[in-house]
Amino acid sequence: MHKFYSMLFAVVLLLPVATNAAISAIPVPSNPFPSRTPMHSDESYTQVIDCGSVSQAELFRRARLWLVQALAGETIALSDPQTGDLVGQLKQVVAMPRTESSAGGVYRFRCTIVIECANRKYRVRITRFEQEDSNGTQPIVLDTYRQKMAGVYAELDKQLKERLDSLHHDVAEYKAF
Repeated sequence: MHKFYSMLFAVVLLLPVATNAAISAIPVPSNPFPSRTPMHSDESYTQVIDCGSVSQAELFRRARLWLVQALAGETIALSDPQTGDLVGQLKQVVAMPRTESSAGGVYRFRCTIVIECANRKYRVRITRFEQEDSNGTQPIVLDTYRQKMAGVYAELDKQLKERLDSLHHDVAEYKAF
């Protein structure tokens, strides 16, 4: 009987260690922009692009045109041609199909996008990630469902990279007519 209690005591002591090891072994997709996918609201995507001999006014114009199209009906919070600053709230929808391991669904995210144009360069930052609830009224903290939502965050990461590529194409590689 003494052996039974000793083994039970050992299992109770080692169970949290084994559980933490199993949780930390779950792989999380990697991402070259932030240190990891936007699973935390304080993460950000940052990109600085040199556009050659383009003036600040022209860079600002190109970036503003792109931002108006990207925001799709949303308002631009700040548009200052003197400083070259643009700020808006970007909304991104991720639709995940149903699979054997996932229920799928439609997930809506909000984030802040800041574009700064100066010295023949522009810098874009996408930050302050929030997930909207099903009504679109209350934000959900991204850390809440981190492991469960890894696939959704990977898709969000892919879509945000596509947006940054689109910005690069429309601003730095702009073809005049």
